Amino acid sequence: MNTGTSRVELLTLDSLVRQVVVDLPPDQIISGSSRFIEDIGMESVNRLMLMNLIEQEFEISLEDHMPTLIELHTVQELADFIRLQLEK
Repeated sequence: MNTGTSRVELLTLDSLVRQVVVDLPPDQIISGSSRFIEDIGMESVNRLMLMNLIEQEFEISLEDHMPTLIELHTVQELADFIRLQLEK
């Protein structure tokens, strides 16, 4: 785990991912290296729902960052992006 990303952020992302991917097995581990499409099975609609939940949970706006967000493939990359937004 990136030392700049708190464990709380990863746990929050785990919870948010489980809210949008309802058929995810409860025993499936979501780690920083989990890939959204290949490992978690997220579809584009799930990613949009996740972005909406992230905006609410962390009180940040992601609208202007969509080109960057499309390039994020793992939970850790997203957590690092959120951390950078929170530091602004």
